[in-house]
Amino acid sequence: MTPATIQAEFFSKLRQPLVCEEIFDTLTDTVFFVKDALGRYVVVNQTLADRLGVENKDDLIGLTVLQLFPKSLGEGFANEDRLVLTKGEHITDRLTKHLYRNHREGWSLLQRRPIYSDDDKIIGLIGLAKDLHAPNESGEDFRALSEVISHVQANFSSALKVPELARMAGLSSYQFDQRIRKIFQLSPSQFINKTRVDHACYLLTNSEQSIADIASSCGYADQSAFTRQFRQTTGLTPRAYRQDHEHHSH
Repeated sequence: MTPATIQAEFFSKLRQPLVCEEIFDTLTDTVFFVKDALGRYVVVNQTLADRLGVENKDDLIGLTVLQLFPKSLGEGFANEDRLVLTKGEHITDRLTKHLYRNHREGWSLLQRRPIYSDDDKIIGLIGLAKDLHAPNESGEDFRALSEVISHVQANFSSALKVPELARMAGLSSYQFDQRIRKIFQLSPSQFINKTRVDHACYLLTNSEQSIADIASSCGYADQSAFTRQFRQTTGLTPRAYRQDHEHHSH
């Protein structure tokens, strides 16, 4: 028997098509979902339901991210859905804001893949969003790179080059990349971007600085570069993010 026939025989006996659904219910740090071609949820795990304050996860079936998430998150998710559903794009390890428990925003690494029908048409998508956990600051890896990490956190308004940071740590670029991934679950570039966007989010919601000034103070060459990166990460432009959070604070 070929691998394809072994798979076909096995799947033909399944009581439910997504045998992994119950396993994903046990992952409290990972949101799992399947959506149809209209972006409506057809399968979710209990983790997503818990974060949305819904007791029965089946109550989410047929709804979309725009109906369930705050605007600051929902619009970004909807845009990413469209890229997958219309262009068949694969989204891998995209650093993005997501919803944690008690409606807190937190960081996640997002994966999305299109789902195809027998006649090779995109009929939906499958995705995961895994929480980023705080690094173990007492761990040996963190302590070994503490000087470089502090340098990034203190100088993110300047141009930061990964090869220069690696030299500062006394490592090759590859070794530095692997160490940073082990500590933060992010590439060095993603770690720098997260540091900048975190600070930008703080300034947008806690200061009256102009968008251009915030762009400059967060290390972006110009406002358009800042807007592009910020929107890719949060789903909203800096101005829309500020307006949305002003609305929720009143």
